[in-house]
Amino acid sequence: MATNFSTKSGGNIKSKTELRGNEYGKAEKGVIVCSVCHNVYFKKGWHKAGSEPITETKLSGTGVHFDLCPSCKMKKGNLYGGKVTIKNVPALTRDELFNLVAGFGRRATDRNPQDRIMDVKTTGGNFVVTTNNDQLAAKLGRKIHETFKKTEIKTSFTSEPQEVSNVEIVFAK
Repeated sequence: MATNFSTKSGGNIKSKTELRGNEYGKAEKGVIVCSVCHNVYFKKGWHKAGSEPITETKLSGTGVHFDLCPSCKMKKGNLYGGKVTIKNVPALTRDELFNLVAGFGRRATDRNPQDRIMDVKTTGGNFVVTTNNDQLAAKLGRKIHETFKKTEIKTSFTSEPQEVSNVEIVFAK
C-alpha cells in the first residue's frame, strides 16, 4: 500500500473514518444487517448474528437494511488500523505463532464483532498481520512479546485522524 488509507486498486476511499459511517454520526433508524459477515446493527451498536441481544430483542416492525459493516468496508477497501510486522520467526515457532494470532483474533471478535484481524501474510520467516483497529494491533504485539520471551518490540502510533499503530517484533537470532 502506498499509504495506510489508500486502496490497492487506487479507489477513492480517503480514510477509515469515512468507512465507519453511523459509528460516529447520528444513529440509523431500524436495523442494518451486514451482507458479508451478517453482524447486525441496532440500538447504536453492532452485534454478532445469533448473539443474545439479537435473539432477545423484538426486531419485527423495524426497517431492515442490508449494507456492509465498518469492518467489512475496511476489508473491501484494503484498509487497516494497525499492522504487526514479525521478523526472523524461527521455523519451529511458526505454527505456534500462527495459532496465537488466530486465537487472539477469535477472542477479540467474540468480545466485539467489529474487532478483527484483517489479513495475515507470511514471507519466508516473516509475518505481517493487519487489524482493523489500532489498539488491537498494539495488544496483539504485546501478547506476542509476552509469549515469546526472545523478542524485541517497537510500537509507534500515528496521530489523528488516521490513528494507525505499527508494531514491529523481531525474534533474536
